[in-house]
Formats: sequence, structure tokens, C-alpha cells
Amino acid sequence: MSDPKTVQHVSLRLARLEELVVAPEPDPLAGRFEERSGVDRILDAARAHFNRRLAAIEAKLVLDEQPSPEERRKVDDALKALWRYQDERLGEQIVTIRRDGLRALAKGCVFLLICMAISAVASNSTILPDIVQSLVSEGFIIAGWVALWLPMELLLYEWWPVSRDRKLYRMIAEMKYSIEAPRPA
Repeated sequence: MSDPKTVQHVSLRLARLEELVVAPEPDPLAGRFEERSGVDRILDAARAHFNRRLAAIEAKLVLDEQPSPEERRKVDDALKALWRYQDERLGEQIVTIRRDGLRALAKGCVFLLICMAISAVASNSTILPDIVQSLVSEGFIIAGWVALWLPMELLLYEWWPVSRDRKLYRMIAEMKYSIEAPRPA
């Protein structure tokens, strides 16, 4: 059975096309409260519905002002430049997370070995009562394993949202969007 690819459809109301890549200035007296660029709003919508089958994003932009072909070309270029910038930035972030995870894993493994040695000494101790011997021995084993929690979280899970955002920015750079005029009230 094939895995059908999906398209995320997003509809945005913008004053001008440039608000797709530049955050608008809020104007509460005019009823404009939005402080995020269109790209940020699209990212939020795509994150909320993200799954591995997501293949593309399509946007319907309702604009107060119709853009010139030159404005549209500038925005298209800005979307691609934003993707290149975010791809590099998020790629570096993934490398940093993995490096930090490996460093934490090395330290965690050393700490686990020390805890296991202390546990072995405590469990073979003849001067401690059995209950204290068991408590110290098991406590150090647990502490050693807890020290591996952060490295495992970094190496297994922390990079997923960064990788997802990297994929979403790539989709936004290739996004098809249509422009409509607002409907009269």
C-alpha cells in the first residue's frame, strides 16, 4: 500500500505581499493585531498538522493591495533566500545538538561507571547494615542511569523539531501561492 503525500493548505490575510516575509506593524485602532510575518504563520500552521506524509505547502493570500510583478519576484527571491539562511542555521543547530549529545553521553558513561563501582563496593561492604548497603548500592545505580537521561534525550529527540523546521522551510521556499483581492463587505 502506497503512502499518499499530503499538501498543507493555508489561507492568510495580508495588507501587502511583503508581509509574507516581513512582520507587519500592528495597528490596533485599524483592527490589525498580527505581529508575525506570513512565513511564521504558515510555519505555525504546518507544525500543527505536520506528519511524515506532508509533501508541499500551498497558500492562498488575500491581499489589500495587489502586488506588481516586480514585488512578486522580490518576495519569491526572499523566500528562497530565507530557506537558504534557515537551512544553514538549522543545519548548524543539528550539528551542535549532536555534538552536545555525544559529549554528554561520554560524561554520562564515565559517571555511570563510577556509580557502578561505588555500588559494587557498597554491596560487598560488611560494615554497613543490609538495608543501608542495598539503599546505597541501588541508589548509585539509579543515579548513574539518570545521568544518561540528557544525552539520550539530545541524541534521540532534541533534533527532531529542528529537522522538521528545516523541511518546512524548504517547502515554503517551493510553496505555490495564489493571490486574491478581499471580498467587499
